[in-house]
Amino acid sequence: MKIMSIPVLVLLGFAAWTLLILLISVGVYRWSCILMARASIAAGADGVMVEVHPDPEHALSDGFQSLYPPQFEQLVRELSLIAPIVGRVLPRHV
Repeated sequence: MKIMSIPVLVLLGFAAWTLLILLISVGVYRWSCILMARASIAAGADGVMVEVHPDPEHALSDGFQSLYPPQFEQLVRELSLIAPIVGRVLPRHV
């Protein structure tokens, strides 16, 4: 059985208007998803959405842009460092 990539949503808070950057299904590679996620949060986005898969090379779709779980964990750590610079806080439960 093949496992599909799972989209993961990281929201930095709730506001009347929320800017969410969706980095899925845009035809980019995983390394560029990481760069765009960092840039999106630095630019003030309220969150990003990326795909995570334990074995992207064998995903049914979008494996080329799916992050490995350790890459996602590293990305969350990086976003938690970037967010306070623009006045945001990453929730602890993420």
